[in-house]
Amino acid sequence: MKVAFCLVSLFVVGCVVHANNPPPPRPAAAPGTPAAARYPAPANAQYCRAGGTCDFDCEQGNCAFVCEQGSTCNIDCDGGNCEIQCHGGATCNADCDGGGCRSGCDPGGTCRFGCDGGNCAQGCAPDTTCAVECDGGNCRPL
Repeated sequence: MKVAFCLVSLFVVGCVVHANNPPPPRPAAAPGTPAAARYPAPANAQYCRAGGTCDFDCEQGNCAFVCEQGSTCNIDCDGGNCEIQCHGGATCNADCDGGGCRSGCDPGGTCRFGCDGGNCAQGCAPDTTCAVECDGGNCRPL
C-alpha cells in the first residue's frame, strides 16, 4: 500500500512541476511589420489599438500618440510638441496648432497633418497617402 501511495504522490508532483514550466518564447517581429515604427514611441505615448477609432486632445502639449494598424485617429495638439506615429493601414488626422510636432506615416497609412504653429516635421513613407499643411512655416521632412 505504501508503494502505491508513493507512486501516486510522485505522479501528482511530476504533473504539478510539469504544469509550471514557462511558455516558449515568442518569435521576434520581422522588420516592417505593423509593430515596427519609424522611431521609438515615448514612454508617455497613448495608443489607439488596431481596428479602433480614437479621438485625442492634447491642450498642454508634449503628448505622444501611436495609431496601430487599421485604426482611425483624430488628434488635436493645441499645446504643440506632440509626436504622432501612424502605422500601416491606419488613418490619422492630426492638427498641431502649437507647432513643433513630429509625425510619421508608415507604408499603407493615410495621413493628414496640419501644422498651424510651424516648426513641424512630417515623414511620409512610400505607399502612403499624405496631405501636409504647414501654415506656420519652417516645416521639414523627417
